[in-house]
Amino acid sequence: MIDSHIFRAYDIRGDVRTQLTPEAVFVIGRALAAAHFSAGSTLVIGRDVRTHSPALAESLMRGLRMQGVNIVDLGEITTPMLYFALHQADYDGGVMITGSHNPVNDNGLKICRKTSSFLGSDIQAIRAKTLEDIAPASVEGGYASLDIGQAYIDEIVSRVVPSGGLKVVIDAGNGVAGPYARRLAARYASDVVELYCDPDGTFPNHHPDPSVAKNMADCQRAVLEHGADVGLAFDGDGDRLGVVDRDGTIIPADRLIVLYAREILSRRQNVSILGDVKCSKFTFDDIRARGGVPVMCKTGHALIKAKIRETDAALAGEMSGHFFFGDRWFGFDDALYAAARILEIVQRAGGASLSALIADLPHSCATPELRVDCPDDVKFRLASAMYERYKDRYPTSDLDGARIDFPNGWALIRASNTQPVIVARVEADSPESVREILDDLNAEIARFGEENHIQMPLISA
Repeated sequence: MIDSHIFRAYDIRGDVRTQLTPEAVFVIGRALAAAHFSAGSTLVIGRDVRTHSPALAESLMRGLRMQGVNIVDLGEITTPMLYFALHQADYDGGVMITGSHNPVNDNGLKICRKTSSFLGSDIQAIRAKTLEDIAPASVEGGYASLDIGQAYIDEIVSRVVPSGGLKVVIDAGNGVAGPYARRLAARYASDVVELYCDPDGTFPNHHPDPSVAKNMADCQRAVLEHGADVGLAFDGDGDRLGVVDRDGTIIPADRLIVLYAREILSRRQNVSILGDVKCSKFTFDDIRARGGVPVMCKTGHALIKAKIRETDAALAGEMSGHFFFGDRWFGFDDALYAAARILEIVQRAGGASLSALIADLPHSCATPELRVDCPDDVKFRLASAMYERYKDRYPTSDLDGARIDFPNGWALIRASNTQPVIVARVEADSPESVREILDDLNAEIARFGEENHIQMPLISA
């Protein structure tokens, strides 16, 4: 039996010691083929640098090949490079083996049919097949390998033309993006300061998650010490970006969306630009004011890519640092491509800092993404209960959890789709208002716990 909790909203994730073991992944590979890919199909497979990723990749490919599926092994690549490969040839689909920014012992499978990411019903179909006896195919699937690194870098450079002259810090956190970030930065900058660009699946320097401020500290210091124009930090599988301005400050993702959107809207009007439910109100207001069509959407890479296709959006972004470009790119989340677009903006700024380009945005007091451990069988119930508790008190959206408009600010509380975690964010007109809203949220969380006889963790900024 495979733990049902690993089959999540748009991918499969679990602890490699107890849940997503090589044995489980072999079964999942066979089930994936039985549910979605017939014998003779061809899938591309990639993996990140986690120490257990090669074993999981081998098990997955063995399971798929047993069902007659042909494999093209892309090796150690970023997740966006797998998406890129799917746009370059008529493969039937692909699987990326990655734990992304999750804890060191976690890993996962991100799955695509053609160029579309799997969603919940696709994932649940795999789960159902793991419970069945599946006959092997009469002929084993074939195997080939392919190096797409240079083609990927060349494609970015062909679409975002470099002009050079920059000093750039890159921090890959020893994730898979390091070697590719090094090659890309060399095309755009005359001076590149490298931090932790050699892949190491134990992540000895800091965890590769640029959405957490402490993981950005080394990048901030290096920008100041070297007088760099900008610092760029990547997560473990290269689909999320963090940016440090030349004065050492971290630019939050919802302000980066504004930077990208302003550049796009200077060339294209009336295009849709998406932000997830964690983004600030000013993000959507600025897009509207500059001739764009702002759309608030659910959090999650697969959900956002589906919304991009629905709206033909030029850009989408998440507070966690995922940026999706339909403008001059393929519409998938790609930190290296997003980094190239930042470097283009810096080059064109005429000496102005990134912060100066968005200095006119309203001042507000906002928390970062606040994450609190919460069991998988509780987190969605809590998010739903918070919507019910607030909807009669304040304007409240249930698009993704509960986003509440308080008189002095707003708050979001939602269940993570990838971890046993509740995610919250608060923005208000003052630090005191942020505290008041957090106290209100925690009072309702505590009441939910008492009524359901559950010990609930509280949110702290």
